[in-house]
Amino acid sequence: MAFCTQELRGMEVDQRMFNQEHFERYWYTKCGFVYTNKSCETRVIKKSDKNASHWEVNRQIAAHHSLALYSGRIGELLTKIYPVTS
Repeated sequence: MAFCTQELRGMEVDQRMFNQEHFERYWYTKCGFVYTNKSCETRVIKKSDKNASHWEVNRQIAAHHSLALYSGRIGELLTKIYPVTS
């Protein structure tokens, strides 16, 4: 199982039907994107909301699953960019 949302917990849903594509579709759609088509192994998405951003997709996934996001360059230390701590 790739993921299980709170909305699905406790429901009689076959968890085997969720995979990487369902995970991506769920989060991109939730954050203002839409899948336009699927060609080979590439999924094509476009903004359905002008404020949609890939950063927001990553931030919401991290928040929902209690993850941290880091940024960095090769040979340098990573910098924590989410959640922001002061």
